Amino acid sequence: MRRITTAFTTLWIVFFAGTSSALAQESGAGQLHATEKLITQFGLGLIIAFPIFVWAMSRLQAGLEKRKDRKKAAYRKSKGSAAWKGGW
Repeated sequence: MRRITTAFTTLWIVFFAGTSSALAQESGAGQLHATEKLITQFGLGLIIAFPIFVWAMSRLQAGLEKRKDRKKAAYRKSKGSAAWKGGW
């Protein structure tokens, strides 16, 4: 077990030590060459997309709740009110 742990740790360190130098560039911008404009547009896109996503998911949930209520009402109607009276 100790060999596996040592081998895994060594592999992990070598992998991450190599990635920093492999992805480095002289400009420091990374592989996407991200500029301030690109980052700003991405941020504004998130600001716009998140409320739209929340609105769409809430509309979906409201539709599913209405569907559940319709199914529950249909079940009550088909079984009669006697099935819903009483307790255990």
